[in-house]
Amino acid sequence: MKKSYSLGLGSKVMGVTFLLLLLIFSGYTYLNLTNLTNFFQLERRVVFSYQQHQISTYYEELYSRVDSVANQIKASNRLRAVRLANNIELKEIVKEVSGRKSLPVSALLLVDIEGQVTASSNEMLLDRKTRDWIAQAQVDGGDNWFVYCRNSCQLLVRSETQFGFGESLIFVFPYHQMTPISKSDVRSFQILLEEKANQGLNLVFSRRIRNFDFNQLTPHLNVPDILQGKGDVNINGRTYEFRGYPIENTNLPGQAYLLIVNDINELANLLRSATYNNIIYGFGALVLAIALLLYLLRKPLKRIRTVIQSLPLLATSRHHDFRHIVEEQGKQEQFADESDELGDASISLSHQLETLESQLTQRANELEWLVNHDPLTELPNRRMFNTEIAKRLSNNANGCLLFMDLDNFKYVNDISGHKAGDTMLTQVSTTLERLLPSNVLLARVSGDEFAVFLNDIDLAAAEVVGQRILQLIGEVCVAGRKEIHKASASIGIVASPEHGTDISELLSKADIAMYQAKDLGKNRLAIYHSENVGTKINNDWYWLAKAQRAIEEQLLTLYFQPLFDNQRDEIRHWEVLLRVRDEEGILRSPYQLILAAEKNGYISQLDLWVINAALDQLMINQERGIEQRLAINLSAKSFSDEAVIAQIKQAMQSRGVQGSQIIFEITETAALSNLVQAVEHINVLKGLGCEIALDDFGVGYSSFHSLKSLPLDYIKIDGSFVKDCPKRPDDQVFIKALINIAHNFGHKTVAEFVENKEIHDMMVSFGVDYSQGYYIGKPMPPDMAWPEQVN
Repeated sequence: MKKSYSLGLGSKVMGVTFLLLLLIFSGYTYLNLTNLTNFFQLERRVVFSYQQHQISTYYEELYSRVDSVANQIKASNRLRAVRLANNIELKEIVKEVSGRKSLPVSALLLVDIEGQVTASSNEMLLDRKTRDWIAQAQVDGGDNWFVYCRNSCQLLVRSETQFGFGESLIFVFPYHQMTPISKSDVRSFQILLEEKANQGLNLVFSRRIRNFDFNQLTPHLNVPDILQGKGDVNINGRTYEFRGYPIENTNLPGQAYLLIVNDINELANLLRSATYNNIIYGFGALVLAIALLLYLLRKPLKRIRTVIQSLPLLATSRHHDFRHIVEEQGKQEQFADESDELGDASISLSHQLETLESQLTQRANELEWLVNHDPLTELPNRRMFNTEIAKRLSNNANGCLLFMDLDNFKYVNDISGHKAGDTMLTQVSTTLERLLPSNVLLARVSGDEFAVFLNDIDLAAAEVVGQRILQLIGEVCVAGRKEIHKASASIGIVASPEHGTDISELLSKADIAMYQAKDLGKNRLAIYHSENVGTKINNDWYWLAKAQRAIEEQLLTLYFQPLFDNQRDEIRHWEVLLRVRDEEGILRSPYQLILAAEKNGYISQLDLWVINAALDQLMINQERGIEQRLAINLSAKSFSDEAVIAQIKQAMQSRGVQGSQIIFEITETAALSNLVQAVEHINVLKGLGCEIALDDFGVGYSSFHSLKSLPLDYIKIDGSFVKDCPKRPDDQVFIKALINIAHNFGHKTVAEFVENKEIHDMMVSFGVDYSQGYYIGKPMPPDMAWPEQVN
């Protein structure tokens, strides 16, 4: 498992703020440095441009002065015969020009139009490249200056003034004196370079500068850097920049470059200092901002942290301690912030939770009481009674259970209303509480039924208590609307362990004994005797008790009997049959159970249980891909009850079961008791997609009028006509007539009690659509009806 790390809100705020400020600071510093660098580079480009302009201007002025001196020389006629001029005269002119004219001329050359020297003040010899420049310059008026390097470098400036037969004067200047930048700015100087054949550069001329070693500059020199310029050259701890310009008018064999070198150490130091100051001041501002933010957030974060750390106290209901801790942190009255609001909200929440917990505790106690008690009589209810008795029986407790039911209580409600009935129940409960000791368990287990469990008592003593209960209940009188209702009760008594050690078993037997007392005339008690269970009276009450508790005690299960489609030679649907378990767990026919349920109003509950269980089985079948339908029987009472029909619809819709998978079987008695309502309910069921079968046709009130009046789908021929059909010709005539009429009405027919092949073949020959009986298949549980592999 990975370890989880926690990071506080303050740390997150500090971290995010620091990163944001650092980003802003870095961006500002970068932009500032970029701007400074751009301004610096722009200023250096301007300086280089100015220096280049300064050199060009200097040479132009030099040429103008040279040409002016040449005109003066020509006007003085000192060179009357150019060809006869001698070097002595030229030397005198050189002295005059360099002195009086302030031109540092070192020599004068008189050259013809082919560049040949006709006279020279110092016997200077020119190479071919120089002579070619002189000749070309006189033809096309090109550049009037030329760099001539032999042992040293000199600057040749040609005047346009012509003498004699087209000769002109060439003024020769020492090159080291023709560097105007070096003269005007000691931090700048010029270097003359020559490009070698191997693309290296050779130093041709440089003015010697103090504290500058040209050899250290050489590694930085190459043609691309010279042309583009370079501004970060460090020599002897100082920073230099240089930029070069190609020179075409030289006698050097390689390409010549004029390199301007500037000492920018002070400027570079200023740039570095500005950058350093930006970083220092920005970082200082960053630290100051963080410190200020920490100071401002210190108290709010402490309050928030205190609230968070104290919140677990609320989970343990320590509300007072929680409020005390939060209130100790204080509150900013004038400059309240969110942390103060959080403190107020948490204190308010603590009060609300404390109130809510108190209310919940009260409600929980009330609900717990309601779950285990009857609100009207305030006695324990059936749930609590069963739980307490189960505990006592599990500890092998001995005792007697008295189960009592008020006689004719329904009559009291019907005649005088439920208020009178509630008064009688309250008075009976009060009477029983006064009579019985506090350690005796007394409960109201249902509407008008009470139960008492007496510890460590035998049947004889229990009978005495029961008689006393009957006596006191008989004294209860309630005033009704028109008469006085006197209470009475019937009591059934069972003992543990004589009659059982299970609460369900004891209640069932006590219920039977109670109904024995009612059958014997009411207002009396009866003790359960197992030898009397088989009698008609006990049997009736036994099945009535079963009907009352069959569902909650899970005594019911479903079996399924197949119906064979005689046209398709296959099983198309199954009839749903109910089975009930007796005390030994053996499955029995539900006939007696159904009779008891119909007699005492429990039949609708049984029908709905069967329908819901059948729908659940259909869902299971659909998940397995089984599309066979189920036929479900509806009792007359359920079929005529609109509430039951509505519950059937809701049960189908909630499960998503299609009505086409269901056939409802009704009896003719149920249909004809109210024909209009029967048609309405049949149409409701058919509207859901269900089909309707008329069961047991041919017996009782059967008439062909039913076939005409009801929208039926199937007619089930009663088995009494089918089981002896091969031996009884009159039954054959009836069956054939019924089949013919049913088919004419568009109904399909089902023959019941098809017990052997002979009967089945006869029904097929008559035209019966479906056969049902032991020959086709006996009723079986679902795991046998639909095994894992369905054939």
